[in-house]
Amino acid sequence: MLIVLSSTIPPGAMQNAVKPKLESLSDLKAEIDFYLEYVPERISPGNAIKEFVESPRLVGGIGPNSTKIAAELFRTVCKTVIETDAVTAEVAKLAENTFRDVNIAFANQLALICEQRGVDATEVVELTL
Repeated sequence: MLIVLSSTIPPGAMQNAVKPKLESLSDLKAEIDFYLEYVPERISPGNAIKEFVESPRLVGGIGPNSTKIAAELFRTVCKTVIETDAVTAEVAKLAENTFRDVNIAFANQLALICEQRGVDATEVVELTL
């Protein structure tokens, strides 16, 4: 049995919360009786199927057996599968979200500065590319 969690969770959640809870509720052991995988969600609305297949899929197992089993499954559908451990995948998802948020904040600040100075923000962006 393979259990895959696909969401945004804090680093360490799989190891410190999800795994112990599943083991205590089931009397089964991860990596022996079942496999547990964290696969960060990376899909934007409107393009879900295309992005699921085309975007690199990060799979982070609670252990090497979980990573191997999940990677085999996702390779049947996804073009690129990147194997890692759960906590690295959790941190990578957090970094990805933070990077996006910082870029949005920067764009908003740039727009405010341009507005205050009477400058066309679109032109500024085009000039920096």
